[in-house]
Amino acid sequence: NIKSGIGGIRDIEFAVQFLQMRALHTDEKLHNGNTLQAIQLLASKGLLSPNQAATLSRHYIFLRRIEHLLQVLHDRQVHALPSEGVERDALALRASNEIGTGESFSSYVLHITEEVHTIYEVVLTATDR
Repeated sequence: NIKSGIGGIRDIEFAVQFLQMRALHTDEKLHNGNTLQAIQLLASKGLLSPNQAATLSRHYIFLRRIEHLLQVLHDRQVHALPSEGVERDALALRASNEIGTGESFSSYVLHITEEVHTIYEVVLTATDR
């Protein structure tokens, strides 16, 4: 599930909001409802490393794109990737010509969610920020 599954959209949003809430008492300018802008603000304050910010931004954009494509293909809210076949290949081609189809697409999405989850865990377990 690209929205609420491990390493999905909600993990990115939760990590960002967690950092915002932890730091709002020192800087009210960190409050921003736009996730991508908030990521950049957090990085500018040193609450996310430049690499973490770039990774979260890039993956957030990609996962949102997949979410929107799934909804267009199904004409309703869908957050689960097709596991195989023509539908998965069609989604992969619409998402990016560079990733490929089939297993390479599934592997890429898995890689993204693993990277997001790693950052999520670092953010939520860091005690000295």
